Amino acid sequence: MKIWYFIFILSSLNLQAQISLEKFNSIFNENPKPILLYFSTNWCSYCMIQKKQLKKDDELLQILNNDIYFIEFDAETNEPIIFLNKKYEPKSNKKTHPFLEEFTDKNEQISYPYWVLISKDYKIEMTYTGLIKNKPLKLLLKKYLQKP
Repeated sequence: MKIWYFIFILSSLNLQAQISLEKFNSIFNENPKPILLYFSTNWCSYCMIQKKQLKKDDELLQILNNDIYFIEFDAETNEPIIFLNKKYEPKSNKKTHPFLEEFTDKNEQISYPYWVLISKDYKIEMTYTGLIKNKPLKLLLKKYLQKP
């Protein structure tokens, strides 16, 4: 069976900050920095609004480009995901991908967009469900990045 790396390049968004999962997996160990995961679906109207918002903010894009790894995932993909050498296979009886479930509580009701901020030591620092305006997201990331 051929293994497909799930590459996330946003054709509709074209965010400069977006890094492919394949590239991330190959460079993270050489250059560790925080990771911002963004889970969305193609039917989520709030996700579409969020993408348009992000695209309009050069300062935020600069933070996402330089200071963290920003990766978007389709939360309902049927493709396997390889993240930091661990493979996550979709389950036929579930709509949500097991990779997303790695970052949620067992009985948590998941809604989108779903954000996960992970330290460069791979510790979950924050999860958030919903639309985040650019200004609070920038402030959150700046404050986090200034942490000793």
